[in-house]
Amino acid sequence: MFDTNKVIVIADVTKQPYLSVARFSGGCRVNGVFYAYVPKHDILVREDWLKVYSTMDYGKFISAVKTGNKPELPTCRTCKHRQRWELNDHSTKIVQSCALQKSRRTGNGLKRIKVTNTACPLYEKRTE
Repeated sequence: MFDTNKVIVIADVTKQPYLSVARFSGGCRVNGVFYAYVPKHDILVREDWLKVYSTMDYGKFISAVKTGNKPELPTCRTCKHRQRWELNDHSTKIVQSCALQKSRRTGNGLKRIKVTNTACPLYEKRTE
């Protein structure tokens, strides 16, 4: 039986042949838990740990999995590239943008962000 408490599963087809489908479909759902396939390391990573995997080095990720403690990931709120824009003089709405990421969809040419999102690879901590 498949243990859904595992964070990482090595997609070895000889030991678990039903997981070979995950290689072709990008992941699999077992007992209601989704595992995403990572072709670089030939592993399946549980969905709630996927952001941690994508923001960390592989060695650090493995040590975090062994300890079982998810590290606190930085958010866009603490990034020095975050900018606040007011829409116009008649509105009190504030829009958050990233100064480094461009967009053709906005009036100021910058990508809109949510400050609660996990920070991107361009993250730099804001100094006060």
